[in-house]
Amino acid sequence: MEFQNGEDFFKKALWKPGLICEDKSKWRRGEEPQAEIREAMAMKQPGPQYLKTMVETASPVRNIIALYEKCLFHLVTARESLASGDIALKVESLRKAMDILFYLDSVLDATEPEVAQPLHDSYQMILAQLSLANSENSQESLRMAEKWLVGLLEAWQGVAPGGGNQGRVEPNP
Repeated sequence: MEFQNGEDFFKKALWKPGLICEDKSKWRRGEEPQAEIREAMAMKQPGPQYLKTMVETASPVRNIIALYEKCLFHLVTARESLASGDIALKVESLRKAMDILFYLDSVLDATEPEVAQPLHDSYQMILAQLSLANSENSQESLRMAEKWLVGLLEAWQGVAPGGGNQGRVEPNP
């Protein structure tokens, strides 16, 4: 999945299409169901507008934290799905988590290599663990990826204005 910009990423990777568009096949083909979006917005659904406002007004650090939390949410879903034998949901959840990590990796600032390179290496290690988790149905690989991602999340929370957890996801070790 390719993204043109941050708003495009949030629209395609984070919004829940079922809230806006019942014909989810349009989303899978990469078409944006404009009529459904306009209709949903006309009905004053607070979800998508709230998310858009949150993304546009939050600091970059808060947006990164939100992406990490959403990624962890998908990893928890993948782990639970694997444990229950729902392989299709596991695959979908891992794909969403990996999309977020690929996006985070793609927006690293190459002009700051002392910051970008360690993050790039971390994302690559996590992606490798997620690939193993997917191909081998490995709970251990999922736990390792979660542990590394939680470490990154805690580091970002430490530098965020106001610090602290936003209370979205606390994965089980």
